[in-house]
Amino acid sequence: GSTFAITAQDDIRDWAVQIVTDLGGIPFFVEDVNKPLYHAAACVASNYLVSLMHIVTSLYEILGLPANEATQAFWPLVRGTLTNMESRGIDKALTGPIARGDVLTIEKHLAVLEAKAPEFLALYRELGLVTVGIARNMETISEEKKDELESLLKGEGNHE
Repeated sequence: GSTFAITAQDDIRDWAVQIVTDLGGIPFFVEDVNKPLYHAAACVASNYLVSLMHIVTSLYEILGLPANEATQAFWPLVRGTLTNMESRGIDKALTGPIARGDVLTIEKHLAVLEAKAPEFLALYRELGLVTVGIARNMETISEEKKDELESLLKGEGNHE
């Protein structure tokens, strides 16, 4: 059931596809120049998901939960999100304060991260900006709310 990227010359493409399908995989072709992009995408999907869960565990530890209890606390949310992404589509699974345009909550997140976990603040801001784009594309927020959230996440101006 895994997808395999194939980079092969024309004379062996059919053979490569046959190997992938014999293994139960799904083949697709990637130009040699795009192999690093394919690998980067795989790293974000796997390695960086691990990194994100590490950050979540670290934040729960700041709250006083040991790592194993932190995992128990957030794992149902993660599992539900993965299930929703698989069944509804990635963008349609988006929930939370950015999807609702809740500027006040994002302000509070930024303030507490700056005070308690500043090492994660820049990543929170960057991922928030990506999330704003998704929310706008899904039309869960207005263009005005998008601009306000982007400004906040970029650290521009006063948002009270």
